[in-house]
Amino acid sequence: MNAIAARARPRPALCKVGAPPEGFSPKLVKTPQPSLLLAMAKEAAAAVVLQDEFSALPEGVDNGDSITARRLDNAAEMHRVRAEALRAAISSLPAQDLAEGAVQLAYGIDRLGVLVDCATFSENVKDLAREHREALDRLLFSVLRLLEREAGVSRAALGTHELAPEHLDPWADPREG
Repeated sequence: MNAIAARARPRPALCKVGAPPEGFSPKLVKTPQPSLLLAMAKEAAAAVVLQDEFSALPEGVDNGDSITARRLDNAAEMHRVRAEALRAAISSLPAQDLAEGAVQLAYGIDRLGVLVDCATFSENVKDLAREHREALDRLLFSVLRLLEREAGVSRAALGTHELAPEHLDPWADPREG
């Protein structure tokens, strides 16, 4: 037996998993580990806030270090790229619970909106895109509201309120905003 094999820990035996108990509901199961997807969504939202803050600072602000316009632009760009990378990563993970599903749905609403808005080249396409966008907003926001309600979370708590803003939600009560 070599030295590496002698130090190796024995592997635990795999346990057999039976059928779930009667009345089992996956939405009642709370995972003990933190959600990577939710953490990335919150980090992406924080990066957008920082990007906006750096973009809003006037050039020549002096904090003892003479921040230049170039440094402000670089900081804003770094946070924009960070937010985009996190958002791209979020689409590569399957949702494991209702809150993660709500996050991914909000990201889908945002991406679909960008796609539809970019496809408006002629008047005919603009009318068709608007019709599809309105129908998709009704469908997607309906499901997003259901997920939020069932998960007991809000878009602000998930960091997705800018991706699927209340003013675009066709189901939102206009008297509340």
